[in-house]
Amino acid sequence: MRLFLLASFLLTGFTSIAQNPFWFLGQRSGGYTDRFDAHSTVSIGMGSSNYIGDLVPLGGFTQAGIQSMRWNLGAQFTRHFSKNFSARFGLSYVRLAGDDNYFDQNGDFSGSYYRNLHFQNDLKELTVLGVFELMGNKEFIRKRPQFAPYVMAGIAAFSHDPRARKDAVMSNGTLVKGNWISLHGQNTPSEGNSYSLVGLAIPVGVGFRYRLTDDFDLGFEIMHRVAFSDYLDDVSDNRSSISPATSFYTNRSTLSVAPNTLAVRNTTKPTVVPEYSWGVDQYFTTQIQLVYHIPKK
Repeated sequence: MRLFLLASFLLTGFTSIAQNPFWFLGQRSGGYTDRFDAHSTVSIGMGSSNYIGDLVPLGGFTQAGIQSMRWNLGAQFTRHFSKNFSARFGLSYVRLAGDDNYFDQNGDFSGSYYRNLHFQNDLKELTVLGVFELMGNKEFIRKRPQFAPYVMAGIAAFSHDPRARKDAVMSNGTLVKGNWISLHGQNTPSEGNSYSLVGLAIPVGVGFRYRLTDDFDLGFEIMHRVAFSDYLDDVSDNRSSISPATSFYTNRSTLSVAPNTLAVRNTTKPTVVPEYSWGVDQYFTTQIQLVYHIPKK
């Protein structure tokens, strides 16, 4: 009888091993490891962009933020290495803008209004980011959570070329805006505006993905960048100490019509100075994304 029980026990054990001969590879402390299946995603998105600098100081953002808002487009590739960590590469086209005429001539930023500068800058940006999944990914793509928040930070490289409009002109009895002109090189070196048209920035951001189907998510992100440049707008703090300005594109306070908005201006300049921001320029974007999870082969 004992021999029969022992034979039955051994037979059962060998049958289990035969069904799963590599059982020991996934067993730790009496349980199976929750392994992660690394995978990749691609995404495209679009949204808004805003700039903070000499033409839209942080203190004046509530007045000029909406009017200076522009747009951005982007595409991203993300490799999810583990449950919490991913690496992402992105390409973006970001338009930034600012205009002194967005401020009230009698308000706290009246000095900026009388300065009468404006700019537009299209940044072509490459980002490399580390992403931390706050709730963690599941071991397989199709087991991912319905809602997945994350934070990210990294480095960005960009090319740019700030532009402004020439003076408004009369055409067939109608006042029309002047053509755009690159501001780089328009001002003299004594104005302290010698700068490169390529630069670096530090991006940090937050976002989330919402699962739509097994393969697609809807994403939303807010990304803030601090640029290693004070010339995304072609204007720098040290211009305030230069008197008189040696270039027309540094001070356009004598124009009766604003070149970018065609607003009729008050040119009676009071004893106020423009509000210059401190430090380097900054910009931030919001983006709605469609995310595709590349299936494993």
